[in-house]
Amino acid sequence: MRRNSQPPLDLVPVMGLASLLIPLLLIGQGGSIAVVDANIPVICGCLHGCDHPVVPTVHIRADGIFVGAGEPTLELGPDDLDALSAELGNIRASHETSGRIVILPDSDVPYERLISTMDAARPTFPEVTVAGGIQ
Repeated sequence: MRRNSQPPLDLVPVMGLASLLIPLLLIGQGGSIAVVDANIPVICGCLHGCDHPVVPTVHIRADGIFVGAGEPTLELGPDDLDALSAELGNIRASHETSGRIVILPDSDVPYERLISTMDAARPTFPEVTVAGGIQ
């Protein structure tokens, strides 16, 4: 009596396909990499006679805007962007600067207020670095 026998199943082609397909799918699932240019501000303890440019800072808080450039900080009103532009112009005229400014918003500062502050600072200081947290 003859039994119906089937040839053995050849899994080599399927295993070859799986060994190529699985790494390809895993590579496609990887995260993307982005590069962000950041300028680290130079902190100087001297007021006059620095051999490097001054980088002013603008601290945005809920109760006002605080501008500093190595000397005592000037306090402005929360929405006084014209006075901020004028003060940044005075800093640019009286100090050697590199065109950079650091804006430090508190975490409770709205995004629109940060953008309007950046817009007020950009005519005088085109390179804006934002440090700190925003909502």
